[in-house]
Amino acid sequence: MAEKSLEGQPDGKVVKPLARTLMSKVFSYYVVIAAAVTLVQIVSEFRNSEKNLVDNLKLYQQTFSRTLASAVWVVDRDQIESTLKGMMEIPTIIGVAIRDEFNQKILNSQGQVQDEEGNYVNVKGSEVTPVAYPGGVISVEHTLSYEGLQGSQVVGYFTLYSNKRIAFEKVHHNIILLIINSIVKTIALWLIFLKIAKGMLGDPLKILTQLVVRLKKDSFQLGQGFSKDELDLTRKKDEIGLLSKSFFKMLGKLNEIHTRLIEYNETLELKVREKVGLLKKSQEQL
Repeated sequence: MAEKSLEGQPDGKVVKPLARTLMSKVFSYYVVIAAAVTLVQIVSEFRNSEKNLVDNLKLYQQTFSRTLASAVWVVDRDQIESTLKGMMEIPTIIGVAIRDEFNQKILNSQGQVQDEEGNYVNVKGSEVTPVAYPGGVISVEHTLSYEGLQGSQVVGYFTLYSNKRIAFEKVHHNIILLIINSIVKTIALWLIFLKIAKGMLGDPLKILTQLVVRLKKDSFQLGQGFSKDELDLTRKKDEIGLLSKSFFKMLGKLNEIHTRLIEYNETLELKVREKVGLLKKSQEQL
């Protein structure tokens, strides 16, 4: 289907409004920049959440390390298991493992952990089930040191496991708000700038275009029939006002030339009639 030409457009050509074209190009850059800034904010929010998660894991390790170190030193399996089960109640922890002082053999574990061969397994009580790599695993290791009469002695290593998915879940509401905020601001700025561009650029250029069309079609007497909107263009203190003043000045000169041409034609016609009259008289006399 052929596009309809703009009303009053010379030669019936289809022309996109300059204000809309300008705003489209400006906002195409704005959308790219806004999307990039929003993406940076999202990544920053996630990184901060991930860092807070790691800090919390380290805090849990410091809280439970002394109790676990004492239980490992005296080989109190009931205390170790009850402590690990209690830690598994913390939402940010998906697994916990205690290794020997050589950091090789697993003494006890719960939840999703790495076994001695490096494979991921899910430990629930005495039941061990192989699992696929969950992805995004965060693990923090801490030394278990027992403070005895002979000083500090390493009795094992204590590892807590978590997942980046948990870090994302903590900030996904903020991320959604960031995206919605960016979209709302983009739409609002588009409407505001479009209205401003239409009033300052689109409408004045449309009026000037219509004046040019009327001039080309000779549908008005030069220097006559101007509307208030057309005359108001000359009062603008910008390039549009300067262009309008120059245009109306040109129309004034054209009107002056047009008037002179009419007067010259009338004078010439009168002189021709006089010459014709004299010629007829001369012929009658002959």
